[in-house]
Amino acid sequence: MEPSLVTKDELTGLYNRRYAQEALKQNISLAKQQGLSVAIILLDIDNLKMINDSCNHHNGDLVIQKVAELLKTTFRDDELPCRYGGEEFLVILLNTSIDSAYEQAEELRLAIKSLKISSEQGIITLTASFGVACFPEHGETVDQLIQKADEALYKAKSQGRDQVCLAS
Repeated sequence: MEPSLVTKDELTGLYNRRYAQEALKQNISLAKQQGLSVAIILLDIDNLKMINDSCNHHNGDLVIQKVAELLKTTFRDDELPCRYGGEEFLVILLNTSIDSAYEQAEELRLAIKSLKISSEQGIITLTASFGVACFPEHGETVDQLIQKADEALYKAKSQGRDQVCLAS
C-alpha cells in the first residue's frame, strides 16, 4: 500500500477505517489471484455509552485504548487490526478459514472479557460482540464482506452480546 494512504487512528495507533477498506480491497484482489480466502472479524465493545456515561469519556477512551493494545499483541504481523469507528474494530486475516477466524474471535472475546481496567470509579470490566465473515463464501467485494460481518455482529448484539456470530 502506498505510504500516502497510510492513516492511523490518533487515539489507538491502529490503522483507521479508510486504510482498512483499502487493505481489505487489496487482500481480496490478492486472494482472487491466488485462490486464497480472506476472513474479517468485526467487533464492537458492548455498552461503551454506559461506560462513558457512568465513568466519563476519559475512561471510555481508556477502554478503547486497552482493547486496541490487546488487538496489537494478539495478531501476527500479517494480520491487520484496525479501528473501524467509535467502539468498532475490524481485523483482516489473509488466507484464514472461517473456522480459524471464528476461533481467533472467540479467543479475543475471552481476552477482552478478562480485562480489568482501573479507573477513579473502580474497576471497569468489558465484553464485546463479534461478527465474522469470509471471502469468497460471504461476499466478493469489500462492501459485501463488511455488510455480512456487520449483520453477524448485530445478531450477536441482539442475542445478548458477549458472543461471536458467523455470517450466514
